[in-house]
This record gives sequence, structure tokens and C-alpha cells, in this order.
Amino acid sequence: MSTTTRSLLAAAVALTASACTTLGPMPTTTGVSPIPHQRPGVDVQAGAVPGVHVSSMTQKDPAGSSFTQLAAAFEPDRLVGIPGLIAGGRFISNTPNQVEPYLGWRGFVDPAKTIAVAAVAFGTRSRGRNQGASLEASRIGGEVIADANLTGPSRFAELHLVGGASAVGMWSAGTYCANADGFGVDCDNQSNAPINGSISGVLPAARAGLALDFVRNRASVFHGGRLELTISGGTMPLVVAGDKKGSAGYASAGLSLTLGVGDE
Repeated sequence: MSTTTRSLLAAAVALTASACTTLGPMPTTTGVSPIPHQRPGVDVQAGAVPGVHVSSMTQKDPAGSSFTQLAAAFEPDRLVGIPGLIAGGRFISNTPNQVEPYLGWRGFVDPAKTIAVAAVAFGTRSRGRNQGASLEASRIGGEVIADANLTGPSRFAELHLVGGASAVGMWSAGTYCANADGFGVDCDNQSNAPINGSISGVLPAARAGLALDFVRNRASVFHGGRLELTISGGTMPLVVAGDKKGSAGYASAGLSLTLGVGDE
């Protein structure tokens, strides 16, 4: 078994028809809105973001996943003299639970303030166990996002088209069990001997979605809200019996609610 292909199998256990082990959440988007406050403010967010489990990369029929997250982003604006700077973090509820910081910039790129862009960097390290499998994983990634206001500026409601792309570099190591066909299984049978391994790779992905913004730019401590439906797709490596067997595409979806508060 080669060092570079001993697998995401090695990092986690896969789902099978009779088992439901999942391990190693890899969200492919932060869920950050490209719309700036243009004054000191905070975004708080709750919802689900799309991505893929490391364990899914060992499956015969790999699929995407959605991960519940709570997030907050602070935009200091004039407090630090860098308009559009954002710093924040998120809690991802999964196996294992994860806390991930991120840093980025966002702003409008046209005088009418109908097109906004954002760039965000993020990363974390985690470890966990589930049904006999274990995982230690690190990831670091970047995301670029664009936002177009389809209905024009309004104090009450706006419809936005959102798109973006991301790349996540991952490094993982752990234990897993495989069946006779080389696919990951639960370690609940003495004939399924544990195997150790590690792998690194890059997960590219793209996202698209529609967002409903409400009460935007009102002169109050409430800066507005956003309800966004996101669909994401990308590619992930496939590993069978400890060897890399190409890659596969996947898709997943998420829905999030973001509220902004801050200076009037």
C-alpha cells in the first residue's frame, strides 16, 4: 500500500448498506455573505453547509453531506481602518465536532453596490472516533465568492444570486476496516482487521445559490438578514483496498439564516 494512496480509507470508515458510520466532516464553503456592513458589525449565522465526509471517499457509491454549523463574523470597519475586513469562526456539529477560525475580506465592486465579492481563508485540526474507526485530520482552505443583486437595492427585500469556488487541502491519518471488496465497513466483525494509513489531497468545489436579503441597510443596530439556499458540488478521491482509484463527483446542499447587528 503506497504512502500517498493509503487512504482516506485510513482516515475514516465508510458507509455501507448495512452500516452508517460517518467520520471526518469536510465543509466546502464557509457560508460567509459577501455583502459588507460598511460600518462596525457582526454577522451571526445558523444552518447547514454542504461538503463531504472523509469516510464517504471509501464508499462504493460516494455522496455529499450537509453539516450543521453555528458561525459569527466580525467586521471592524473604521475601528481598524480596513473596510471590508472580517474575522470569525464557526462550530461544526458532527463526528468529530469542530471549531474553525477564518479571516477574509468583502466589499462592493461597482458604484451602484449591486455586485459584491469576498475572499476567505480557513483551517482547523481535529480528531475523533466512531464505531471502531479513528481519525486525525487537518485542513486549510480558501474560498472566493461573488454576489449579484438581481432585484436592485431595497430597504425591505432583495433577491441575490450567489456563486463561488473553493479549494480545501487535507491531511489525515487513522484506522479503518475494509471488506473483501476493499470498501470501508464498521469494525464490528473480528474478520475485519484494523488497518493504519494516511493520505493528503485537495478537494476542489463550486457553490451556487439564491439568497433573500431583508431589511438591508436600515439605519439601526439591526443591519439586516439573509436566508440562503446553497448547492455545492466538487470532486473527491476514491480509495479501494488501500489504493487510489481516481476520483468521483458529488453534490450536496445547505440552508442558512444570517443576521447582522452593530453600529447604527
